[in-house]
Amino acid sequence: MPPSESTGTIPPWIYEYAASRSFQDAVRKVVDAKWLADNVPVTGAKAEVTGVKAEANALAASAFGVQTEYGLVKHEATLFDINKILEGRVQEARDKEQDRRLHVLSVEAVSIKDLVQKVKTDLIRDAGDIRRAQSAGDRQVERLVADLRGKVGTIQKKLLADDQVLHERISKLTTRVGKVSEVAHNADARSKASRVKTDEVLGKVKALDREVERGRKLVGKLDKEVGTGMQRVGALERSATSASRSIQGLHDHLNGLEQALRR
Repeated sequence: MPPSESTGTIPPWIYEYAASRSFQDAVRKVVDAKWLADNVPVTGAKAEVTGVKAEANALAASAFGVQTEYGLVKHEATLFDINKILEGRVQEARDKEQDRRLHVLSVEAVSIKDLVQKVKTDLIRDAGDIRRAQSAGDRQVERLVADLRGKVGTIQKKLLADDQVLHERISKLTTRVGKVSEVAHNADARSKASRVKTDEVLGKVKALDREVERGRKLVGKLDKEVGTGMQRVGALERSATSASRSIQGLHDHLNGLEQALRR
């Protein structure tokens, strides 16, 4: 109840209530910013957020009629009113904190959206670079394959030409071997018919027989070389060189044999 308007005196129950522990605790909660920061369950809320500041403490104490130097109470506020004020300030702090969090989330959402767009753009660009690099690699492989095919064709043509040359040489050599065999056969026949000649002629015939036998050995050796040459077609250059040398040596022997047979 309010002070008496007729007498202007303060009723005794006001003094009793002001001296009570419950009223003192209620006033302490209002003016003590640290208590608010420790006991109000608002994440991130500070004493400044709740509106309870050091400068406001004196104003709040004055608003509730607390005059410590006189120990008087000039307001009929109750503990219920104080709790309502505290709840309002806590709710205001919660609203501000919620608005702040929503703002932070909005900013982060925009940043995430920009980051996603940047990653998407980078992926599209990288995919294009990969496709271009792959196309360039495919073209290079095609060029290399074409060059390789051209080189293989050139090598095949050269091998074919060398093979033809070798076959021609072998054919000519076979023809000459046949002629030598024929000459040897004729010489043997002539030697049989002329055994009645003088010892000098017989000696010449024996010498001719030795030359013929030597020619047959050379022919056999040549036949083996020809067979070896046919098996080593893969190494045409070395085989052709060896065959050319063998042919040249045989040619010299044949020339000598022919000259010997003609005598």
